[in-house]
Amino acid sequence: MKRSLKIVAFLCLILSFTVMACGELVDCIISAKPTLPPKTLRIGQVGVAYSETIQASVKNAPNDDSYIYYLSIDNGLPPGIGYYQQGRKIIFTGTPTAAGTHTFKVHLTIDYPDTWEDDDDDPFSDSNNICLGNDTTSRNYTIVIE
Repeated sequence: MKRSLKIVAFLCLILSFTVMACGELVDCIISAKPTLPPKTLRIGQVGVAYSETIQASVKNAPNDDSYIYYLSIDNGLPPGIGYYQQGRKIIFTGTPTAAGTHTFKVHLTIDYPDTWEDDDDDPFSDSNNICLGNDTTSRNYTIVIE
């Protein structure tokens, strides 16, 4: 029984190397994941211009900028504050009109590049995202307006 398990494990390993290159196998084991940083957003004042930025990233990726980022927000921004996306940054701007504590959720979805160069300069393609892992995440943030 042990011998047959060893043979099956060995065959799976061989199959893995024949189906994909070593670099691709490593990419499968250490998958890229979108991340939003934990961050305390600065306190704002009613009637005073406010600006703050959150920058998304892709964990385990050598070039974060090669991905396409889609950022969105659930309800909860302070009245008078809006947001826009610039690359992998979400920027909050405006002039708050009311005091309060406002908690909201930022959602991040990434699209993977169809092909890019690995560290060994070999093209890597994973158009079906089998190896690259989950492509969405979200995190709660709070803006306090005094």
